[in-house]
Amino acid sequence: MKTKTYIVEFNKLRFGKNEFTFPIGTDLYEEVADKPFESANVQCEVTLDKKESMYEMQFKITGSVFTTCDTCLDDFDLPLDKTYYLLIKLIDGPENLNDDEIIYLPKGLHEFDFKQFIYDYFLLAIPTKISCEDADKEHNQAFIDKIKTDEGDDEEDKNPESDPRWDALKNFYNKN
Repeated sequence: MKTKTYIVEFNKLRFGKNEFTFPIGTDLYEEVADKPFESANVQCEVTLDKKESMYEMQFKITGSVFTTCDTCLDDFDLPLDKTYYLLIKLIDGPENLNDDEIIYLPKGLHEFDFKQFIYDYFLLAIPTKISCEDADKEHNQAFIDKIKTDEGDDEEDKNPESDPRWDALKNFYNKN
């Protein structure tokens, strides 16, 4: 579904710096099957520096998402503050240029939808291991203590009576 929310009209930009603010909420990732978060209070501030044949862009992701700690399973607001850069070059012909760091667009293009870039940068701003410590919050110590106690109970099961077949294989491995 195409919305005007994330579209920048190139023909209305002035040379030099142009600034935009885009909201990042559930409407940004409503079409995704596996929604990454229940709620997000995040915005993307885009600074677009228009030059003769290129656009230098800076995407600043700020705000917080409501998520769960990977260590203690407590819910909390994870603060986000990341900056990403993108370079767009305008080209004359329909050449198919491949570059991971530069986006090539035809010169006659009047508008571009940055929804996918904003969504990708939003996901990149979230750490791979989410921890309460990222929000200067203490872990749920009762839950961590419970996990440690449960792990201690399993150690008795880890050393059952040895099976002579496996012992013979272990000895074979240790000799080599």
